[in-house]
Amino acid sequence: MTKNNGRIEYIDLMKGICITLVVIVHCNIAFPYEIINNLLQNLRMPLYFFLSGLFFKEYGSFSHFLIKKVNKLVIPYLFFSYIPYIFIDFIINANTNKTIAYYLFMGIEPYNFPLWFLRSLFVAYLLFYALNKVTKKCDWKTVLLFLIIISFFVWKLSYYIPKTGWHFVPENLLTSIFALPFLYTASVLRTKGFLSYSFRPLHLSIIFVVGLLIWLLFVQENVYFITAHYGNVYPFLYLSAGGGIACVWVICYIIKRVFYFSYVGRYSIVVLGTFAPVIRFLNYMGINGTLQALITLAIMPLMIYILIKTFPYFTAQKDLIKV
Repeated sequence: MTKNNGRIEYIDLMKGICITLVVIVHCNIAFPYEIINNLLQNLRMPLYFFLSGLFFKEYGSFSHFLIKKVNKLVIPYLFFSYIPYIFIDFIINANTNKTIAYYLFMGIEPYNFPLWFLRSLFVAYLLFYALNKVTKKCDWKTVLLFLIIISFFVWKLSYYIPKTGWHFVPENLLTSIFALPFLYTASVLRTKGFLSYSFRPLHLSIIFVVGLLIWLLFVQENVYFITAHYGNVYPFLYLSAGGGIACVWVICYIIKRVFYFSYVGRYSIVVLGTFAPVIRFLNYMGINGTLQALITLAIMPLMIYILIKTFPYFTAQKDLIKV
């Protein structure tokens, strides 16, 4: 297992691929074959939640755990709700009169809308913490079955809740629950020693082929976690996403490291918080499509370097609130 400064390199590569796919889709780039777009829809958010569950840690007490998650998720959520989005908004809307309430609201329901994921992940972590405490003595298979039953009811409920069209608070809460099987599966794999296994080429080939077949066989249309659209057939999203995650894992396990993707993967929270303002500015400049995606992705390493050096306490690099 290749490590760099205590980090598992292929996990950073997986995160880099994931956040790159997120940026591409927000640049409204569609692949020529609809099946590819659907496959990526079924993969992106589940992969992000899965990776978030790999290193779940209770930190001994709930207060310690809560402070850690506030430092890693809530503070970046509030920071990126304003910085750099508020500067881009001021440039674009310099001649309009905006009230103080308008700018205050940016931190409650962020106009930097990709931040919905941090809010949803924070709630998912709190639920996951409670789940671990309640099920300490339960077999992992029993817990996973319980989560599947709960997520089935969430899937059904998603058809009946009114879609706000706002910034999706009710939908995000449902997604926090629906994502728990991804977090829990990742956590179980880690505790079973999956990250330290040494896989042979034959095993990797089998995992990739089986994963690809499952990914293709159960792929669904119109999957959008932000608005609680989880597909028309309940188990298909978990199956398709699981197959896609397995394929990405095999590729990254073999390659280990690609400088750009590994770097943006390590600091994916900065990319998540900054790419939407960049895209909005490029839209204002009349730059769209593939060129927009290329410029946005090219800017990201610079954005990361500046922000983690200038605002380490607000970009999850250092703890603002001490335990």
